[in-house]
Amino acid sequence: MSYLTDAETVIKTLPPGSMIYGRVKQSLGTPWQTVFYIREDSEHIEAIPPNPPIEMRSGVMEERGVVLIPILIKLNDELYECWLNYSGRQGSIASPGFAGTECSFDLQG
Repeated sequence: MSYLTDAETVIKTLPPGSMIYGRVKQSLGTPWQTVFYIREDSEHIEAIPPNPPIEMRSGVMEERGVVLIPILIKLNDELYECWLNYSGRQGSIASPGFAGTECSFDLQG
């Protein structure tokens, strides 16, 4: 039995201030897209102006053959974080597939 679920379902179970990512395809002919899902309370959501500036920073660290990628996103003076980790065979790094793709954001209340 599989207990896998999609990121949109998972984010609804997390506390406000949480962020996770997911990879989605809108249809068979479209490329994969990265979506950052942010869970926040209604007070913070209502304080976000239309078209707010979004700042994104990331880095790369390696620890015992596992590549750790922290992702920080600042949205309306709130800071959100998530971590990705990848490991490959014989010391090679498995690509997360983010390079050259568009990112989008999904704010959940």
